[in-house]
Amino acid sequence: MRRRYLKRRSALEQSMTLNFRGTRLFLALMLWLCTLPLLVFLAAPFLGWKVTTYLAGFLLVADLVACWFLFAFRPPKSGQ
Repeated sequence: MRRRYLKRRSALEQSMTLNFRGTRLFLALMLWLCTLPLLVFLAAPFLGWKVTTYLAGFLLVADLVACWFLFAFRPPKSGQ
């Protein structure tokens, strides 16, 4: 009985841990969040808030596409 409990507990703990093997979305979101202040300070005074919002949306889509391409088309490892 004790072994089953420990086995279930370890499976539960494993399912609750974060898995960052597939980090495409995470990397794209962090890149976007880090560039937002730069975009706001440079674009908002000159272009206005509406255009800055559109640029932020375009930047998010561009980051997602760029990260997808970087991770989807990796060169083969040497020795294979």
